[in-house]
Amino acid sequence: MVIAAVVLVFTGAAFYILRRPPTRDLAAVAVLPFVNGTGDARHDALAASLSDTLRADLADIPTLRVVSGGASSDGLVEGTLLRAGERVSVEVRIVDTAQRQVLWSERYERPFAELDAVQRQIARAVGAHLRGALARDYVGEPAAPPTSSSTR
Repeated sequence: MVIAAVVLVFTGAAFYILRRPPTRDLAAVAVLPFVNGTGDARHDALAASLSDTLRADLADIPTLRVVSGGASSDGLVEGTLLRAGERVSVEVRIVDTAQRQVLWSERYERPFAELDAVQRQIARAVGAHLRGALARDYVGEPAAPPTSSSTR
């Protein structure tokens, strides 16, 4: 009975892995305005600044086209800003528009005073996931591991 359960689990896992569509490099992405999830309108500018900074950093990657809006893009980069006291949490996702699938997501949690470092870390991580080794070479050292959850 135990062996049958183990075989069933491994068969299900293999089926899931083999059915997943392969991830692909996205030639053109749109960075959507980050959502201010704090409930405080005073943080609207901060959420906009996060997406603007990320858009500018990604636009510097020579092999990646950053487009406005999402209509002509292969992928979307979207995010949410949350803040609790002196801690900030930024959730970022890369979505393949053709497959309607989240390709990657991470949550970055840090003291609010380290927001600039978080912005750089997010730019490195998003660039690396969008363009693989080429983007990592361009934007610098590999991104440090997030402090929380991660989906790949």
